[in-house]
Amino acid sequence: MIVEIEIAGASLTERKRQVKMGSFTRRVDEPDRVDYKAWIKDRAVRAMGGMAPLEGPLAIHTVYYRVKPKSYPKRATKGHPWPFWPWKIPDMDNLGKILWDAVTKIVWQDDAQVVHQTTMKVFSGVERIVFRIMTIDEIEDPTLAWFLAGEHALESEDIPVQFTLNGGGPT
Repeated sequence: MIVEIEIAGASLTERKRQVKMGSFTRRVDEPDRVDYKAWIKDRAVRAMGGMAPLEGPLAIHTVYYRVKPKSYPKRATKGHPWPFWPWKIPDMDNLGKILWDAVTKIVWQDDAQVVHQTTMKVFSGVERIVFRIMTIDEIEDPTLAWFLAGEHALESEDIPVQFTLNGGGPT
């Protein structure tokens, strides 16, 4: 099963504030984030088409399409050595938090079901998010296929790993 959700418009990050309720303090979404989550939930409900939330291990692919600022250079400079990638803020994990929270109980029961993810930020003429959720058996990822085939031998007694302190990787 593959579910694809497209969310038009600029992507927002998770932002909460603390609200005192009697002797307790509670973290709540900022007002603009409440509206944004409602928009994502609406798109998720439409994409699910009345189906129950997906069960079992899931994989997700997310692409955040961002409009390139006019001030961004057209070629590499000292300050922007990679002018074709939106490598500055916002962080991808902060973009994902609000998205994952919004689709919980609609697309999946719990975000702990996600066992594999790929995420990208790219420049585009139109800001939007494309979010694909699939059961793990639907994924076509060579790294995951390699892992599931059992060719990884991660047990420490099978492959002793030593790290060097001089900046080298595992030996």
